[in-house]
Amino acid sequence: MDIKDEQDKQEKRKREEYNKNPMINFADSINRSQFGDLKGLTQVGCRKKLRGKIIGVFLIMLILAAVVSFCYRIGFCPFLGKIIAEDKLAAYAKVQMQSTAPIQVKYNWYNGRYICSSDNESVLSYRLQNNTIYDESANMQVNAEVKEFYKNVVKQFPVGLIFPEHITMWSTINADNYAIKAQRLYLLEVYNVANLSDTESDKMPANIARDIIALMGEKYNITGIQLIYADQNGMYDIEISADSFQPLEYEQLLKATQKRSEKELPSSYREWLENNGFN
Repeated sequence: MDIKDEQDKQEKRKREEYNKNPMINFADSINRSQFGDLKGLTQVGCRKKLRGKIIGVFLIMLILAAVVSFCYRIGFCPFLGKIIAEDKLAAYAKVQMQSTAPIQVKYNWYNGRYICSSDNESVLSYRLQNNTIYDESANMQVNAEVKEFYKNVVKQFPVGLIFPEHITMWSTINADNYAIKAQRLYLLEVYNVANLSDTESDKMPANIARDIIALMGEKYNITGIQLIYADQNGMYDIEISADSFQPLEYEQLLKATQKRSEKELPSSYREWLENNGFN
């Protein structure tokens, strides 16, 4: 009974207060109708803050993903990449060059490799993307061998095929197994005076690449190639980078063969056509 009396007294006081200050109570009613109570406002504010945080985290993740993707494409990893490169090159130098000199590398933005120069000025570099080492001294030795071997290789082809005076080889080494190499062959401007159909010309670059790789033997692991071929029907390119350790296959060579458009033909090719009576 006491509780009921107390409630009645509170209701009576509220009515008296309303009668004394009708405008204040009217304004309070308007505010509540427009904005809600304080608890509701607090809940709405929290939800907005939560959405803002979620959006912020999502944007940060997108930015980080873009940065990581960019670094992977160029083979660059801040801080960690330098440590890995120096460790790999130091191990290689110790085993292959009997050198224990400290290795310090700098990232080369042009070719996407960590590069250092040893005491004998031979360049070593490391590519993070495919875990390979380039040894300038070893590469020069390979090219000296290839230069002599190439002379006998071209003799195996028909007389109508005119090969360049020499070829070059770019060799990289598996940083974890120095016996495994990835090599890219550069065979530029092979001319053919034979009378061929368009279909025969389309396949000839791949045929030449396949045959010369076979004649080079198992000593070389040719996983990439740049070949330029020309005959009376046009000029063709094959460009395959040596990004893996898998030997090239004939289907790859055929798929990579591209015929140059009329605008892309150099003046030297037009002169060759004219000199051989193909015009």
